[in-house]
Amino acid sequence: MRQRFFAATATAVRGGEKSGAVLVLHDITELRKLERVRRDFVANVTHEFKTPLTAIQGFAETLLAGALDDPQNRVRSSKSFSSTRASRALTDDLLKLSKMDADRLELEIRRLSVSQFVEGCIETTQRPAAERDLRISVNLPQRIRTSPRTADV
Repeated sequence: MRQRFFAATATAVRGGEKSGAVLVLHDITELRKLERVRRDFVANVTHEFKTPLTAIQGFAETLLAGALDDPQNRVRSSKSFSSTRASRALTDDLLKLSKMDADRLELEIRRLSVSQFVEGCIETTQRPAAERDLRISVNLPQRIRTSPRTADV
């Protein structure tokens, strides 16, 4: 049996010699579920932010300590910049979610060629795939690659 949650409000009612009560129950099971999902989401986002921010802070401190001329530290610093990009993307997504929650998100609708759309998808997934030793390849028919066909995105 599924657990349910209710918010209850009771009010006394008197009428002449008789008295009683009115009890109003509101099923808040879904609200509790949404609160739990939101709590889990915040915990996950916090965790996802901590790692890149710690790395960025460490690299910044290393650079400030005079490591700019060290080639190894330059490579590490470039990794911190990619962490910065990932954090920025996550922040942008959080802002969009917040706007969606407040019914203030404006959709951007524009025409985009199919090949541009596919290229954008490849750019987004290329690095995570490479980190997992995966290779992404696309085989678009020539007529799609060269045609001005567009799709609303």
